[in-house]
Amino acid sequence: MECDRIDPSKASVRQGDIIAAHPATKNWSDRWRRFFVVMSADCDIAQQKTETGLVVVPIVGLRTYIADIWLPTQIEKVRIKGIERVEPLLNRFAGRRLLLTDISNMSPSDLEVELRSRAKNDTELEQIVSRVTDLYAALRSLPDVLPDGNRIGLDHLPDALSHYFDLRDVLTGNKASRESDLLSGLAALSDPRRADTWSICDLIGLDGQMREDESNGFVACLRRFSSMPLDLTYVEKAAWLRDEDGYYRICRLRGIYKSDLVQKFANLFSRIGLEDEREAEHHRIYQQIAASLILRKGK
Repeated sequence: MECDRIDPSKASVRQGDIIAAHPATKNWSDRWRRFFVVMSADCDIAQQKTETGLVVVPIVGLRTYIADIWLPTQIEKVRIKGIERVEPLLNRFAGRRLLLTDISNMSPSDLEVELRSRAKNDTELEQIVSRVTDLYAALRSLPDVLPDGNRIGLDHLPDALSHYFDLRDVLTGNKASRESDLLSGLAALSDPRRADTWSICDLIGLDGQMREDESNGFVACLRRFSSMPLDLTYVEKAAWLRDEDGYYRICRLRGIYKSDLVQKFANLFSRIGLEDEREAEHHRIYQQIAASLILRKGK
């Protein structure tokens, strides 16, 4: 387990402490403000160098991550792929060039009528009219997957995912395994090459009410760090219960895991970015050398 219950002798909030909001409060209603992990250094906290507040990183459940981060990202990728498929098909019809921006107010049925009139009994064009209108209808339906500003209730997540995958199949022409696709997205959170997320299996110390939505599987999203006044964090439950805006320390990351998180957080903002082409260029050189050695051996 990545975290431990709090040692009662450790009276003050420290780096690696995980704090929780009150259920049924304003902070709790925002799934991105329910849990935070403290990133401020222990020495800064001890010396009261927290004028701007504690540096904290939000921890969200994996279902929240899928709903708020993964799904909107995939929808945008699929939208781009759909556009890349439909625009070349539109360009094959005679007359004034049809751009998606120009026909955005047309219904799929109106577009079909327009395209059939332009096909002029051309057998090849007649055959692609239905394909174009299906792609266009799917593109128009994508915003309906997440209708409320990319935020959906977790109880609606299965339906939203089903709707997304139905549209993905149409827009990409690739009916890949839905479970495998989702699993790949979650597995990427633990990829050591990824610098902005840190997964955690469970949060020890959550009571039953805190587990109603998501009981296990969480991720710290490092890019979304913020600050929190020190006086809003509590180590005594009785004091926390009197402050509905307060956060209660529920557990603490174990030493090796805290070090891993802090190192990853530091690397995120201190690493040097290199060109994306560098990896491809290296791979090309490796292939050349491997091929030359194999050919030389075969002579």
